[in-house]
Amino acid sequence: MQIEIHSRSENKRRFLESFAKVYAKLLKIENRPGTVIIATRRDVTSEHEAQGLTLGVGKEIFIYIQSTLGPGDLARVLAHEMVHAKQHLLGQIKHKVHRGKTQTYWMGKLNKKDYLNQPWEVAAYSQESMLMHKAIQVITKGI
Repeated sequence: MQIEIHSRSENKRRFLESFAKVYAKLLKIENRPGTVIIATRRDVTSEHEAQGLTLGVGKEIFIYIQSTLGPGDLARVLAHEMVHAKQHLLGQIKHKVHRGKTQTYWMGKLNKKDYLNQPWEVAAYSQESMLMHKAIQVITKGI
């Protein structure tokens, strides 16, 4: 899997790149076909006040992260979004447009659950802290 990072800040780009590589390894997706494109943006918003957003288009995964976040939140949000990237790469989550509305399918079944009860969000929230702490250990060991 290829990882591309787009950020106006070189320090932020290097920071995200180092964490993204470790997350990909921890999630066992580093050798999967596809590209994960990570970009920082000022306007990452949603009805759920999310600080990150992941969109899958075939084997291209786009991750947008709020550019105003500090290092701890950047690492946490990226961990969360990398779990979603894995879900897209494995085909667990798919989005389809039906009559102008986006419908989300989890493991082939249409999902109608509330945001915090959606299975992909439950998985991402449950893994983000563990991933972040493991990544910090790996990265600081290598320094």
